[in-house]
Amino acid sequence: MIQRGTDRRTLNIRMIPEKNFFNTDLVRKKIGVSVQELTAELAAGLRLGNVAGLLIGGVDKDSPAAKAGLQHGMLITSIDGQNITEIVAAAKLVYAKAKGDKVQLELLYPGSAAFLSNTVSLPRR
Repeated sequence: MIQRGTDRRTLNIRMIPEKNFFNTDLVRKKIGVSVQELTAELAAGLRLGNVAGLLIGGVDKDSPAAKAGLQHGMLITSIDGQNITEIVAAAKLVYAKAKGDKVQLELLYPGSAAFLSNTVSLPRR
C-alpha cells in the first residue's frame, strides 16, 4: 500500500531476479563488450590455471571497449579494484557509473602471464 496525503493505493508489484536485469546485455549496452563467467572447465581449456574473472566474448565496433583496445579472449579480473567473477556483480558496478565516468578494468591478455590495466569510458546517452 502506498499513501500520499490522504490518498491510499494498493499496488501489486512483481519482483524479478536481479540476474534478469544485471546481465551481460547491460554490460554490453554500457561499454560495448560481451562477457561470460569463467568456469573451471573453461579456464582449464584455456590453460589459465586458477585465474578468476570474466572472459570477453566479443567487442562492439566503435564502442568504448573497442576504443580502449579490448579484444575477444581477454580476461577481466577486476573492475574498479574489485575482483570480479560473476556477471551480476560486474553489471552492478558498471550500471552504478554515471555517463562519462571511467571504469578501471584489470585485464589478463591471452598468452600473457602479466596483468595489465586499462581504462574504459562509458558511453554518453
